[in-house]
Amino acid sequence: MKMNFYKKLALMSIGYFSLNLSYADNLNNESIKSLMVINNVDVQVSRALKTPSGAYLLQMGSGYWKPNATLYDISQNKMTYLEGVQKGNNIQFVSSENNGIVKNNINLDGSLDVETGIYRSILNDRLEGFKQELVFLPLINIKNRPTFLFKFYGTENKETGEKIIQKVEVIDRKTKQIYQQLTGFSAYATGIQYIDLNFDGYFDLILKDTSSALGDGEHSIYWMYNPETKKFQRSPQLEVLGGSPVIDIEKKQVDFGNGHKFEIKDGQFYKIKN
Repeated sequence: MKMNFYKKLALMSIGYFSLNLSYADNLNNESIKSLMVINNVDVQVSRALKTPSGAYLLQMGSGYWKPNATLYDISQNKMTYLEGVQKGNNIQFVSSENNGIVKNNINLDGSLDVETGIYRSILNDRLEGFKQELVFLPLINIKNRPTFLFKFYGTENKETGEKIIQKVEVIDRKTKQIYQQLTGFSAYATGIQYIDLNFDGYFDLILKDTSSALGDGEHSIYWMYNPETKKFQRSPQLEVLGGSPVIDIEKKQVDFGNGHKFEIKDGQFYKIKN
């Protein structure tokens, strides 16, 4: 019987683990009620996309002014790093100077449907002299996948301007109603990621823990979306790994740094031995 990803405890000693997820602390105290709204928080959405034929994969950032992307040409075994600009739902990318690719030689210009996750684009390779229309679909397609907005609450240091998040309201994008409240943590108002970390088709929310300032390395707070409970639940197992996750959508791997690299199979984390 396949191990249930959302119920079993960590089995780190044998090289893989399934997440033990906990709910947000129910903190209806005065300190939570007195938090201020923190505006202009950039949430870096990272999307794993593919063309219907599977000829191209696209790991694309969105939701902030200058997103980055990585384009995988599977047939040519070629990877191109892209730098972009987003205006509304239009996202334009050009190749950066990496892996022998000449800067600005490749252009990818398209429009993103945030509800469906479909990115309709035109790929223009000036060096090779071709242009083609590419439609990118979610790498893992989930019907009626929920879409959310986030409202952040916390404190601000009046002297330094540093903002600390202590509560997140998860808002249903369609109904505009509060879906869930996340509390019981302290995170910086920068470097927030919204990404499908375990390749189950649902986005997870990752914030930078303020404990990183204590000097024992970078730590993140992981709110993993659980499709069984339809809630974001916190993952203490991922939080003890430290570092900041880097995803490879072609290999379906996640690298947390410091030797903590995992391959994802059926939503479970299998450690890759060095």
